[in-house]
Amino acid sequence: PTPVDTITLSSGWNFVSTPKHLAEGNNTAAIFADVDTYGRSIFLYNSATREWEVLKPDSSIQPLDAYWIYANETTQIPLEYMSGAVQVPPSKELEEGWNAIGFSSTTPVTARDTLLDLSWTRALGWNADAQQYQEENRV
Repeated sequence: PTPVDTITLSSGWNFVSTPKHLAEGNNTAAIFADVDTYGRSIFLYNSATREWEVLKPDSSIQPLDAYWIYANETTQIPLEYMSGAVQVPPSKELEEGWNAIGFSSTTPVTARDTLLDLSWTRALGWNADAQQYQEENRV
C-alpha cells in the first residue's frame, strides 16, 4: 500500500513542504482544494528568479519546496507518498541568497540540525500556532 502521512495546517498562515515524492495523481496543489484559504492564494518562493509564484490546482508539489498557505481553520491534508522501490532522499539546488525550503524527514527537527551540512548564517522558521517567525543564527 501507498504510505500515508498528514500535514496539519493551523488557523492562519502555514509554511509547509512534503518530505518525499507524492504519488501520481496526488502530487499537485489540488491536494489543498479542501482548505478554506479565505480567498488567499497559495505561494511558492522561486529563489532562482527571486519572485513569488501563485500555485494553480495543477501546479506540481515537489519534495523540499516550501509553500505558504493560509487556512481559515485547522485542517488536515493527507499525503500519499510514491510507493515502490526504496527512494533516494530528495535533494534541492539552493541559490545564493534567500531560499524557501523544507526537509526530507517525516520527524520534525530544528532548522539548525536540518541545515547542519550547509554554509548558512541565518534561518527563519515559521511557527504557525504563534503566527510568527523563529530566527536561528549559525554559531
